[in-house]
Amino acid sequence: MLRTHSVLLMVRAPQHRPPSPLSLPAHPGCCLSGWLTAAAVAHALRAEGNFVFLFVGSERAILFDTGPIPYEPFKEAIAELVPNAASLDLIVAHTHSHGDHIKGDPLWEAEAAGERDSPFRSVVIVGHSPQEVADFYSLDFAPDGSCEDATTTFHLGGGRELQLFWIRGHEDSHIAVYDEVTDVLVTGDVLYPGRLYVRDTPQFAATCQRMAAFVQHLPPARRDALRVLGCHIEMSSDGGEYETGTVYQPDEAKYEMTAQDVLDLASATSGAGSGGQTSGLAEGFDPNRRFMVVPPRL
Repeated sequence: MLRTHSVLLMVRAPQHRPPSPLSLPAHPGCCLSGWLTAAAVAHALRAEGNFVFLFVGSERAILFDTGPIPYEPFKEAIAELVPNAASLDLIVAHTHSHGDHIKGDPLWEAEAAGERDSPFRSVVIVGHSPQEVADFYSLDFAPDGSCEDATTTFHLGGGRELQLFWIRGHEDSHIAVYDEVTDVLVTGDVLYPGRLYVRDTPQFAATCQRMAAFVQHLPPARRDALRVLGCHIEMSSDGGEYETGTVYQPDEAKYEMTAQDVLDLASATSGAGSGGQTSGLAEGFDPNRRFMVVPPRL
């Protein structure tokens, strides 16, 4: 599904037939628009159809994630939905660097290199490694994890600012993005209605505590209004689980999550990893939670 506004655009990257309508409530910063294009049906065999996010300010726009395939109509839709694109720099960035979040990058490579005209003033593609991510955002990073609590502010112009911080443990370059204007916390593949794959248990557990602390430090009104948006939906509206590889999900669970889901994830992973990579995780399905924690494969 596609939602568009001058401050936040959320696109479901083309992957399968249109799912059931998403249930994101009305908000002044984002409105329901419709499926990307009818041509998206051509990608019916693509099981990975993650959500991507475009935040727009007065000087630059930043797109988080480019989807599992280089799909030209998707790129064209991004430009068409930003009417003042010619006056903006486009940053092509990522929540993290797994393939289904970066494989659309080649769509913008020629424009970034100046080899092709762009509807945007300029195009920059952020690198995929933790160090490249850290360098681009001026976000402190150390391979030993000593800077995991670092945060940074990314300025889009016109007073628009995004807060970014590390949420590693699923993938090494993973970041969270908080947008105060739309009360949105983008959690990528760390939290969404589905299977949460843990790669490094102690690091993932620390990430969950960090997200909980971030949410708890928001003013009460902001915390109550918070909408937590991940990159996938893998559960049905009745709490069931769609199997890996499912290409048609006609009755998906409610997409947006809340501050309480962040706190529930922190509780489910509290103390995890102290006795090994799989220790302390509240694994599997719990009817009281809107996610399933999947431990590392050893």
